[in-house]
Amino acid sequence: MLTTPSPALTRTLYAIAFIEGYAVLAAELMAIRLLTSYAGNGTDVVAIIVAAVLLPLSVGYYAGSFGRAFNIWGAHQSLRQRLQHNFFIATAILTLGLATPVVDMFFAAQLYFGACSRYTMAASYAALVLVLPCFLLGQTLPLVTPYLRHLPPARTAGYLLFWSTFGAFAGSIVSTIFIMPLLGVNYAALAIIILLTIGLFLLTQRTQHRWRLAMIGVLGLSALLNADFVAEKSGYIYQNAYNSARVVADGKGDRTLFLNNAPSSLYNPVTGKIYDHIIKTERMLLDPIKDADPKKRILVLGAGGFTFGLHDTHNDYIYVDIDPDLKHMAEDKFLDQKLGKNKTFVDDGARPYLLKAAQNKEYFDLVYVDVYNSNVWIPESLITQEFFDQIRQVLKPDGMMGANIIATPLLIDAYSANLDATIRSVFPDAIRIPALDFNAWQTKSKEGYANMIYIARTTAHTKGGDIYTDNRNKVLWDREQ
Repeated sequence: MLTTPSPALTRTLYAIAFIEGYAVLAAELMAIRLLTSYAGNGTDVVAIIVAAVLLPLSVGYYAGSFGRAFNIWGAHQSLRQRLQHNFFIATAILTLGLATPVVDMFFAAQLYFGACSRYTMAASYAALVLVLPCFLLGQTLPLVTPYLRHLPPARTAGYLLFWSTFGAFAGSIVSTIFIMPLLGVNYAALAIIILLTIGLFLLTQRTQHRWRLAMIGVLGLSALLNADFVAEKSGYIYQNAYNSARVVADGKGDRTLFLNNAPSSLYNPVTGKIYDHIIKTERMLLDPIKDADPKKRILVLGAGGFTFGLHDTHNDYIYVDIDPDLKHMAEDKFLDQKLGKNKTFVDDGARPYLLKAAQNKEYFDLVYVDVYNSNVWIPESLITQEFFDQIRQVLKPDGMMGANIIATPLLIDAYSANLDATIRSVFPDAIRIPALDFNAWQTKSKEGYANMIYIARTTAHTKGGDIYTDNRNKVLWDREQ
C-alpha cells in the first residue's frame, strides 16, 4: 500500500514529469530539424512528425492509467520498475535516432534501396524513432499519480500537467533558441539524453547499480555519437538550428557547399569557377550594371555561398539568410576570402526582412531570390503571391526581380505551372529562361526539373489586348512605337 510521499519524493515526481515533457517536445523538434536535410521542413513533413508524437503519447496516457493492469514488461513489476524500463528503452532509442551519424546512415540506406519519397522517409523515421519512446514516456504521468494520492485528484492532475507542460516549454525554448544556435544540433540531442539519464537515476534506488551502469553506458554512447570530432569526421563544419553545413572539394580544386545535404554553391578559389546558372544570371543582371552611376542597391535573398555578385566590387549588396553562421563559415571554409566592403550580411528570414524594408522605405534596384531548404524544394512561404508582392514593394521604379527556380522548363507538372502563374500574377512581364540545356521531350516532371531564371521588372509594360490575325494585322504600326 502506498504511503504519503515525503516532500523530497514529491519534488522528485515533479522533476520526472518535467523531464518527460522536456524530452518529448525537444525530441519532436529535433526530429523536424534532422528531417530537413532529407525531406524538407514543409507543413506536410511537420504534420507527420507531430502525428508520430501525439498519437503514441495519447495511447501512452491511456495505457498508463491502468497501472499494473497493463504492463508490457510483466504484471509482476512495480510502478517504479515499469517507469525504469520505460525511461531506459526510450533513452536507448532516442540515443540512436537523434544522432546525426546514425540518421545519415539510415537515410543513405533508404536512398540506396530506392525510397526517394520524402513522405516515405519521414514516416519511416518517425515510426522507428518517435513512436515507441513517446508511448513509453506518455505513461509517466498516470504512473506517478498514485504516489500523490494524498492530494485531491484535480490538484494532482494540475500539478503533474503543470510540470510536464513547463518541461515541454523549456524543451522548445532551450533546445532551439539556446543549445542549437550556440552549441549545435548534436548537443541539443545530448541534452535530451542527459535529462533522461537524470530521470532514470531519480527513479532508481542507490542499490540498483545495474540500472545506473546501463544508463551511464547509454549516455556515454550518446556523448560519443554527438561528439564534435565525429561530426568533423563526417565533414560537417557546423550543425545549428537551420543548417548542417559541409564543404566538399574535388581533385580539381572545386568546392561544393552542402547545406542540409543539398548542393548550395560551387566555387574554386583559384579559377573563380561558380555554378553555370549563376554565371548566366550575372551576365543578364549584373554585367550591364558593373559600372552603373549611381551605384545599384542589390538585395540577395538566400545567401548560399555568397557567389552571386562575389566579384562585383562596385554595387552595394545585402545578403539575407536565416542562418547566422553562414557568413563566417563561407569566408573561412568555402571562399577563402572576406566579403568585400560593399557586401553586407543580415541574418534574418526573407519575409521578415522584406516587411521591415517596406516599412522603413528601403528600396532596391535588384532583388535576387535563391532560397531552398533541401534538394529542389523552396520553402512554402516563399512561393506565394504575397511573398512576390513583398518583393515588388521594395523595388525601385523599373527595378528588377530575378529568381533561381528549379522547375520543368515547359511547365509539364502542376507545381511548375502553378508557381509560374503565381509569379506572373505579381510580375506579368516575367520571362523564364532555362539556365542550362534541357531535354524538351521530357514528359516526367521528376526527371525534367532544371534551373530556370525568372526575370521581371517592377512595372508591367505589356499593354496586351490585341491579337494579330490574317484579317487584321497592325504589326507595322506597333513596330514604330
